Amino acid sequence: MQLPSHISYLIIGAGVHGLSTAWHLAKELKARGKGSGEDIIVVDSALYPFRYGRYAAGDLHPTSHSPFPWS
Repeated sequence: MQLPSHISYLIIGAGVHGLSTAWHLAKELKARGKGSGEDIIVVDSALYPFRYGRYAAGDLHPTSHSPFPWS
């Protein structure tokens, strides 16, 4: 994949924290009329970063009753 010539927002790490940051940033940019989220790039050193989600697992609370943004 080729990176664009100009990147407005670069998030390093595609784990739970990086993806959450990208999601919230896109949501905030859209709410303020400053973008759609298409100018956010998330990079990670792993080919499949979702396989390594155990590193931030202590930050997730499976008994929480808070709905996920996509539910």
